[in-house]
This record gives sequence, C-alpha cells and structure tokens, in this order.
Amino acid sequence: MINKLIFFDFDYTLARTTENVMVWSPRGTSKFKGRKYTPLSAREYNIMEIADDEIINEESYTQFKKVNINKAKPIDSVLLLFKTYFNKNNSVKILSARPQEAAEDVFLFLKKHGISKTHLIEYKGCQSSSPVLKFDYICKCIKEYSPTEVILFDDSKKVIHFVESNFSALNIKLTTCLVEISGNEEILRFKKKI
Repeated sequence: MINKLIFFDFDYTLARTTENVMVWSPRGTSKFKGRKYTPLSAREYNIMEIADDEIINEESYTQFKKVNINKAKPIDSVLLLFKTYFNKNNSVKILSARPQEAAEDVFLFLKKHGISKTHLIEYKGCQSSSPVLKFDYICKCIKEYSPTEVILFDDSKKVIHFVESNFSALNIKLTTCLVEISGNEEILRFKKKI
C-alpha cells in the first residue's frame, strides 16, 4: 500500500506549452493539408465551445504528439510540488490529454528541469480531454495501489469538477488543485474532500 497517489496533468499544469488544438472551421485563420482551422492553446481549448459548423477530430491533436522542449516553460510552483511528492511512499503519475506517444518528450522536459528518475514515473496519455477518461484511470490506479489519499493537479475546471463530483463513492481522501495561469502569476486553488 502507498500513502498518496498523485496525478499531474501536463499542459498548463506542469508546463506552459506551445502546441495547439486545430479546430476545423470555415472561419479558420490557418491551414493544414488545405483545410482551414482555428488554433487553440491547451488553455483556450479547456474553456471553449465549438460552433455547429466546427469540428474537432483525431487529426485536431496532431501537434500534441510531441512537446517543443525548447519552447515549453516550467510552471515552477507545481514543478516544486511534483519534486516534493516524488518519494518512496507516494506514487506520482502524469495524466495527460496528450496521446501516449508524447511520453518520451514529457520525460525529456522533466529531466531538463531537474527530475532525473523519470523511469519511476508513469505517463498515461488519454488522447482526449474527456474528464471521464481521466477519472476512469484514477479509479483503476486506486484499485491497484490502495492509497490513503489521492491528489489531483489539473488546469481544467471540467476535470476537477468531474472528479470531485464522482469521487465520494470511493471512500478515500481527495485533494484537488486547480492550476490557473494569469500572465506571470501561477495560482493554485486547493480543495480537500474527506
């Protein structure tokens, strides 16, 4: 049994990243393979609603298969907590909307910022921003590890709300941390449920 099971999202939780979701739109400002799209950052994507004539499909996430290590910037306050939680009594995982194939780049980013034991970190790429997929993975890990507490760091209000709303049946302590970036400010909003 482990003490704490800690999940960190990647984009705009551990790192400010530059990759965009491509929303296929007749009003698109960019083109990819001859199709118009509107580029949205991970932050914008978390709060946007698409119009009836816009589409998001698997190809929309093409840029998220890689992390631009040279342009990605650490979110220092969260990275410090990541390092603090990373010990033998805890299990630290990265739970991302990116696809699984981004794992190598995510680990390179962590190594660049002082986390050398990446072989001890599990990366789960959901290939979707669906809160249900993240929650299902958290539940799977709870069954596997039997932790006394679960901690979730994410920049998506939808994910945080979904996990909080569905967690009570699991009878384990839950702490969530909504990571908000405003200019150069990093705002961490913790909430504990017992």
